[in-house]
Amino acid sequence: MYKVTMVSGTFKKFLKFLSELENEAKVELTADGMHARVVDPANAALIDVTLDKTAFLEYNVEPTVMGLDLRKINRVIASSGKLSEITLEDVDGKTKISFDGMEFEVKLLAPDTMKATCRIPTIPFTVVCSIDSVFIMSIINGAKSVISDDTKTTGGDVVIATENDVVTFISESSEGDKFKFPVNVGGNNEVTTAMYAFPYFKVLGMFDGEIELSYGKDIPSFWKSKIEEMTIIYMIAPRIGEN
Repeated sequence: MYKVTMVSGTFKKFLKFLSELENEAKVELTADGMHARVVDPANAALIDVTLDKTAFLEYNVEPTVMGLDLRKINRVIASSGKLSEITLEDVDGKTKISFDGMEFEVKLLAPDTMKATCRIPTIPFTVVCSIDSVFIMSIINGAKSVISDDTKTTGGDVVIATENDVVTFISESSEGDKFKFPVNVGGNNEVTTAMYAFPYFKVLGMFDGEIELSYGKDIPSFWKSKIEEMTIIYMIAPRIGEN
C-alpha cells in the first residue's frame, strides 16, 4: 500500500533520467524514499536515481516495488504543470495518478517478469575529481560540433585524459576535425586515458551543479550528482582497446 504526493517537476525529472536508457523500470518505495536503477539494452550504461523522502509533500508507504511503463507514465503526466501536485496511490494492482483535478488508473507491470536489477560494482578508480555541469555542457556542445557527421554511423567518441590537476576531454571526427577542452580539477591525479561513446556521454547534459567523476583505463566511468533531494549515479562502459 502506498500514497505519495510530489511536485510534478520533480517526478518528471526522476522519470526522465530513467527514460534516457530504458522504457521500463522497477521503482522501489522504501522507508527512505523512491529509488530505481536501469541498464540500457546494450548493457553499456547504468543509471541509478534516488528521490529522498523529504522531496515528497506526502509519503505514506509500505515497502513495495512498482513496475512502470515509463512511456505510458510520461504520457499521462505530460500535461501537468511544473508545480502541479501529483499523487500516486495503490488501487488494486494499478497506480492511481491524480493531478490538477484529473485522475488516471494505470496498470502496473509485474516486477518479477522484468529485467533483474543489477548491482553497482566496486571498482578501483585511478582518478576521482569534481567537474561543474557548466563544463560538461561545453564539452557536449564542443564534441557534437566536430563529430555530428559521424554520429549517423559510429555515434562518435569522447576521450578523457588526466594528468596531475587537469582533465582533458577530446573528440575527433573521421575527417580529422578535433575538439579539445582541458579542465583544471585540482589534485595530483595519475596519467589516465579512457574512451567513451558520445551517445552515452551526452546524457550527462541532464545533470546540474557539481558532478563527481571517477574513472580509470578500460573500466566504467562513474558520474554522481545531487540535485536538491535527488541523487543520480550514472555509469558508462568504456570503448575497450580503442584509446
